[in-house]
Amino acid sequence: MDEYSKEENDLSYCFRNAIENNSHVLRLRSFKNSSVATSVAKLIKNLGNDAYANELFMQVLFLEFMVELNRAAISDEVEFISTSYSGTKINSIIQYINDNLASDLSVDILATEFFLSRYYLMHTFKDETGYTIGNYITMKRLSAAQALIDAGAPIVDASEQAGFGTYSTFLRAYKKTYGTSPRKKAESQASLSF
Repeated sequence: MDEYSKEENDLSYCFRNAIENNSHVLRLRSFKNSSVATSVAKLIKNLGNDAYANELFMQVLFLEFMVELNRAAISDEVEFISTSYSGTKINSIIQYINDNLASDLSVDILATEFFLSRYYLMHTFKDETGYTIGNYITMKRLSAAQALIDAGAPIVDASEQAGFGTYSTFLRAYKKTYGTSPRKKAESQASLSF
């Protein structure tokens, strides 16, 4: 970001503003139809793609995302969620989830592990991260599975190692997030790299 930030277009504006608001969470008031959501969708779509100059293209898409995020922050479309009290506990929970993706990570297990009520855990996690616990776990597992697939692991093995209980659960989540099946994505990447 430093390479592209200039005095008149500081790409770290949204982060500096978050620090001033004692926040680690930036939430768009209306994410679904925003230009930020469009930028995120483009980034996700091109993740792990082997197309010509994809690394350079991902940098361009990342810059687009940062520009759109800062525009949203400047025009007051972003809420800076306070993370003062329970942030440490939520950070510990996030670290636990990241370290145990292949394990059972039900809300009840997490609540027991961290001595919290189920309701408090779900409510606080959503408030501080913008994600439900289930959505966060699914996104992390999809990311782990995609990394394994990109490294050459068979798709079914990658889904199991990433913590999906069944292949059908993995397939539904994958299609919903990436808009295609992992097999089709792998085939399209293989046809592009010759």
